Amino acid sequence: MTTTDPDRLHEDGLALLEAGRLEEALDHIGRALDLAAAEEAPKTAQLQNSFGVVLAEMGQHGAAASSFRIALALAPAEARAWSNLGNAAASAPAHLRALALDPFAAGAYGNLASLRQSAGARSEAERLWRRALVLAPAIAVAWTNLGTLGMLRPLAEFDRAATAFDRAIAADPGFADGWLNRGLLRLLRGDYAKGLADYEWRWKRRGMVRPRLVLPAWTGEDPKGRRLLVWAEQGHGDTLHFIRFIPRLTARGAEVTLAAPRRLVPLLASFAGVETVVPIEDPLPAADLQAPLMSLPHLLGLGEAMAAPVAPYLAPPRRSAPIAGDGRPLIGLTWAGSPVNLSNATRSLSLDRLGPLLAPEGLRFVSLQFGVGAADVAAAGLEGRLETLEDLGDFATTAALVASLDLVVTVDTAMAHLAGAMGQEAWVMLAHVPDWRWGMSGETTPWYPSLRLFRQESPGDWDGVVRRIARALAARFASRSGPGAG
Repeated sequence: MTTTDPDRLHEDGLALLEAGRLEEALDHIGRALDLAAAEEAPKTAQLQNSFGVVLAEMGQHGAAASSFRIALALAPAEARAWSNLGNAAASAPAHLRALALDPFAAGAYGNLASLRQSAGARSEAERLWRRALVLAPAIAVAWTNLGTLGMLRPLAEFDRAATAFDRAIAADPGFADGWLNRGLLRLLRGDYAKGLADYEWRWKRRGMVRPRLVLPAWTGEDPKGRRLLVWAEQGHGDTLHFIRFIPRLTARGAEVTLAAPRRLVPLLASFAGVETVVPIEDPLPAADLQAPLMSLPHLLGLGEAMAAPVAPYLAPPRRSAPIAGDGRPLIGLTWAGSPVNLSNATRSLSLDRLGPLLAPEGLRFVSLQFGVGAADVAAAGLEGRLETLEDLGDFATTAALVASLDLVVTVDTAMAHLAGAMGQEAWVMLAHVPDWRWGMSGETTPWYPSLRLFRQESPGDWDGVVRRIARALAARFASRSGPGAG
């Protein structure tokens, strides 16, 4: 029987929200709003606030902000609605208004901390997270963010970060971000066995998307004689990095189909150990079992042996390079990664900062950056010093170009993994605290013996990295300069 009691509908809607059944929650709270239209303003304000919370959970932040503003028009002193508006509209003044109304609201401090952290104001964010924890010591998200901030300091405070992640997990054992970030820290420190186990918590994070598969999951049992669908996740670089583990499945008797991003399919079609490569964007073929690509080292039980060198393991297809040589050393450049990557702001630099790197005489430079043309190079003041190609196309064409180069210089993006997997010489520019796979020290990496790592000496110090590479280039090609030089 359908209830007409707005209070009951509201309670049921909140329970549905807690269970993640957002469409049903929105329907229940919306019907409660319709029934309570003639009720007193505070009750309507409460319902509008809850309605906005559900909309925000659904990613409809503009509509959510409208609901919160309606709630505040009815109840201007409602601190929770101000804080929720601050989240939906990314508004620091709204958070500050919430705190003025309720100075002991730990959640409001946390919300403002999150906003300031996303804006890069790390010191202020840390102060606010700590204030939230004074008021409520068991806020898992606060401990997790303190740990993340600790990993980003000039002298990365890994022990304190690890303690913070442990506190987050103790506060809420089901909080996936605490487990995942602890896993990333462990991987960065080279504790692969424990790090891989924690890394599996990524699938319990809200918003993580898997392909729609009805196949049972492979959990590490003997795969002999089974058809195993391995599907790529995350970025192109992650795919190029982790396909190294697929031949281990084949060696154990599995028949492997790889579902990979479409731009990688022509390059990976002949990869050893794979029966078939299909675009992950298309309907996926039948199989007995399925597994995400980046779970393979955990499922294979590799632990500390995960980083054993195996490169080169990828050969470019037989294609002509899309650029002709002229006798000068030819160097390919990539300076930015995908803008959708959460770490892109720290791993990328702007094109105009590459000037000193392009200064050595007698060298020829070509852009490997997708989507960058002559106009972008001219706008950076580097016209005549950096060549561009009309279209690099898929990764097979890019691999043919990389194979024709004397050297690749790149930030931490798919280009580093492509060159490394092919065994091509490449120099990689790394942030002060890089992605976990590069570790925190050293110029070499066991993942790819052909790579040389150039690390920031302090956060954001790309200019220092560029100067060191410029000197290394001059030394590396000192005996080769000018057209026709040997």
